[in-house]
Parts: sequence; C-alpha cells; structure tokens
Amino acid sequence: MRLKFKLTLGVVAISIFIMLCTILVVYLVLDKQNRENVNTDLAKSLNIVRDDLVKRQEKIVADSLQMIKVNKVAESVKFLSEYGDMGIATLASSYVGIASALRQNLVTGGLWQSAVYGVDGQLQTYVRRSGEQRVSTGYIHFDKKNGRTVYQSEAGDDDALDDVDWISSSDLSLADIDESLNRTPSETAASAMVEMGDRLYLMSIAPVMGSAYDPEADAMKAVLVGTVVSYQNLGADFVEGLATLTGTQLNLYRADGSLSAGTLPDYAQLQAGAVDKENASSELISKRPSYNAVDLEQGGYLQAMLTLNAGDRPAGWLTALAPASEARANTRQMIGLLGVVFLICLVIVLPVAYLFGGTFARAATTVVTRLKDIAEGEGDLTMRIELNNRDEMG
Repeated sequence: MRLKFKLTLGVVAISIFIMLCTILVVYLVLDKQNRENVNTDLAKSLNIVRDDLVKRQEKIVADSLQMIKVNKVAESVKFLSEYGDMGIATLASSYVGIASALRQNLVTGGLWQSAVYGVDGQLQTYVRRSGEQRVSTGYIHFDKKNGRTVYQSEAGDDDALDDVDWISSSDLSLADIDESLNRTPSETAASAMVEMGDRLYLMSIAPVMGSAYDPEADAMKAVLVGTVVSYQNLGADFVEGLATLTGTQLNLYRADGSLSAGTLPDYAQLQAGAVDKENASSELISKRPSYNAVDLEQGGYLQAMLTLNAGDRPAGWLTALAPASEARANTRQMIGLLGVVFLICLVIVLPVAYLFGGTFARAATTVVTRLKDIAEGEGDLTMRIELNNRDEMG
C-alpha cells in the first residue's frame, strides 16, 4: 500500500506546487493592475483640479477686463499718469474710484489682492483682503510739492470709500506689496503661479487699454495705459473643497517642497522620487502627472503629482494621494478568492488521486508478487496474471 500513498501524495504535491506558482503569478499581475487603477483614479482627480485652476485663471482675467471696461478704469489710470503732479484734492476722486472698482472685483471674485500699475510700471492703487469682510486699501500719489505720499484705509466690504478715513504716510503699511511691476508691461493677459510667504497664489495680469490720438493715421488708437495684477489665495479652503469633490487626499507644496496647504498635514515635505523637479514649461499646470510611492509614519501612499509653473520654472506641486493599502486590499481579496477555489479543487483532486493511485498500485503489486514467486522458485509458470487494465500495465 506504500505505492498507493506515494502516488497520491505525489499528485497532491504537484497540484499544490502548480497552485502556489499560479497564485504568485496572479498576485504580481493583480498588484500591478490595482496600482495602475489607483494611479488612474488619482490622475482623474488631478484633472478635475487642473480644470478648476484653468477656469479660475480664465475667470480672474475675464473679471478684471470686465471691471476695467465697466468702471472706465483706463480713463482714470491714464488721467493719473498724465496729470499726477496735480494736487491730491483734484486727483483723490480718481484714486478712490479705481480703488472702489478693485475692491468690488476682489469681493465678488474671491481674490486676495488686486493692484493697478501705471504705464510706467509704478503702483497706483491696491486692495487686499485683511480679514473677514475687511479690506485694506491704498494709493500712492506723487506731486512736486510734497513728493511721495501714501494714503491708506481699512474698511468693510460694503463701506463707501468716499466716507472712510484715509491716513497719509510716507510708507506703505504692507511691506510685501510690489511698488513696481516686476515684468515688462504687455497688452496680452497672462497668468502664473507665484509664491508669497508660505502660500501659493494664482496670479493674473490684465492690460488696461486706453485710447490715444495717432497723428499719422489721424485717428484714435488703442494704447496700453496700465496693468491690473490680481492674486487668488490657493489655501486650505481651495484644497479641502477639491479634496471633498474628488474623494482623494490633496496637498499643495511650494517650490522648496514644503507644504503650503493640504488634507494630509503629516506629509509635510514633498517626496518626489525620481521626478525631475526642474522639468517646467510655459504652461500654467503640467498636463501629465508623475507617479511614485511615498512612505509616511501612518503607512505607504501612492502619489500622482502635477507641476505648477511660474514661467519657465516650477512654483510648486499639487499632489493627489491614496493609501497603498487600497491596492493591496483589492489584491488580497482576489488572492483569497483564488485560494478558496484552489482548496475546493484540492479536495476534489485528493480522492480522485487516491482512487486512481489505488488502481495502479494493485496492478503493480500483483505483477511484483508473481515475479517474486517465480524468482524464489515457488511460482507456477503456467499461471496467467489476470489484469483488466487497458494501458501499459494491462
């Protein structure tokens, strides 16, 4: 009976080996597919964020151009540039008119800061969100008698700027505001990501186009008279809102890789892996995400990342993250199901192998017994061995 058990065990061992090899191959294939599925979901989330940023960019520029047109900002900016050396009593209404238009656009457009620069690139008027329903406002006036004077105030969103108290001084209270346009004035609208302090902002630039007489053509022509520069804060509200919409963890990082805002605060320093941080383009946001895995104290994550550009260099990165355990859980579920199927098959194979092993062992034992009798001189050479097998043993 030893042969019967050996044959049965041999069949079972081979079956188990084949099953284990199959499980290993299926595990590797499923793990790769599940990771790719998670990365695909992360890429879809980033596409939603990218579309949102592009729409924000277009809206800020469109709102600025509409504000310039409706409030006749070009005429006021041109007037201040041409007659700026007149007394403040004459020009104050023009400054306040521009400031009122800027503030209205800031409040309705959800902006953080907006400023008007003259054709010479010098700051004329600015508004900045200073608190809940509070806005800081200011303008800079130059005249021959008093030189440079800064007029500043802080008022509520709905307060009339004609009625607020304007405080005059020689310096701006906002030390981080640019008093001169840090780029060549252009007639073309543009957008970029910029880093200010510990935050990232979406910056838009809208040209202020006025009119001037062209003696050669003996007609009026459009000319650039100023520039409106606006900033929208990409802070916690922006990230958390889109994280809820996409159902993923979203983090926003500055150019040095430090966290600016995000729903995964423990991931404070960007782990870019093999991603080339210098790979920037003229696009506001890169079109194709980069993928890599990151290890955090609370576990591993799969990461998809978009580059936010400031001209020809990265201004920051936007990442979407999902726990690596999600991919592994799907793989384990499929492997568990496959294991159950294999166990059922093994339960079926075991009695079948035992049955066929017994049949083969009986035939082999009969032949061996007769041959042993003959070898020992006790066998009947005329006796036939009765075997009904229709194979090599029959």
